[in-house]
Amino acid sequence: MVKWTVFLFLVGLVGTTLSFPVDNSSEESSEDSKEVAPPEDPAPGFQYPETTETQPEPSPEPGKHPDVPLNDICETMKIGHEAKPENNEQSPYTIILSTDEVKPGRTIAVTISGKSKQTPFRGLIVQGRCDGKPVGSFVGGSVGPLKYYDCAGGFKNAIVYIDMEEKDVNEATLEWTAPATECSVDFYVSTVKTYDEFWEKQKSEYPLKVVAQN
Repeated sequence: MVKWTVFLFLVGLVGTTLSFPVDNSSEESSEDSKEVAPPEDPAPGFQYPETTETQPEPSPEPGKHPDVPLNDICETMKIGHEAKPENNEQSPYTIILSTDEVKPGRTIAVTISGKSKQTPFRGLIVQGRCDGKPVGSFVGGSVGPLKYYDCAGGFKNAIVYIDMEEKDVNEATLEWTAPATECSVDFYVSTVKTYDEFWEKQKSEYPLKVVAQN
């Protein structure tokens, strides 16, 4: 009787399923268990790049002509409009000098005029050049407003007239003072009749001789 009791006890132990508590904390996803590290401080002397915004070019004020690039005035004498310039041989404008010879430092008159009253101009760029370099100085004129420019190290050796009021100017007389050294001066004029009709770097018919004795 005792043997059967022991045997049944052992069978009960073997048939019993043993269970133990399972720790599921290690199965949490790595995304949830990771902590985001704070950003590191930049190295000493490090500068973040500056962000710049492109600003649109300001529009000219109403009634005001945009500034003409200095290179166009001093070098090329280009008008800068989209159309092509007209043929200078067919220009309706003339360049007349008050004399063909002058002493250094003396002043002469340079007149630009339309060949008829039907050919007024809206703008001018004028220079006197010796060996291709602007020389002398402009000191005034019969029209306005006038702007003076210092080209190639000179002083007021280029002049610009722009008519924004449609005055129908047909003639402009400019006062120009000869340089201190002797040379042969050719005068050049760029003339605007309309936005699409203009002439660039028209040359005077004859040069002005700057001589010490005349």
